[in-house]
Amino acid sequence: MSIRAVRSLAAAAGVMLALGVCAAPAGAKVIHEGTDSGTDHFTDDGCGFIDAREGRGLINMRTRARALDAGLDIASSPSGTTLTLHLPLSG
Repeated sequence: MSIRAVRSLAAAAGVMLALGVCAAPAGAKVIHEGTDSGTDHFTDDGCGFIDAREGRGLINMRTRARALDAGLDIASSPSGTTLTLHLPLSG
């Protein structure tokens, strides 16, 4: 199995956790997913969060992204939250 495949599987596992941790408490009913050139986007229709402090769930997601040499952007508003995972294309 290539390093890229392992990274993709690990990223998928992290995203599944993220969706459960973030979407469920926000009352999300729909989650949209999109992928392009090593970037995965996940957007829910929950109530978002406004607390600037990062709890354990967000810290763990960032730690897992760094372990994959990936970037993670999180944007939240009262109309939902978007997680964007940037996976390196090499490897």
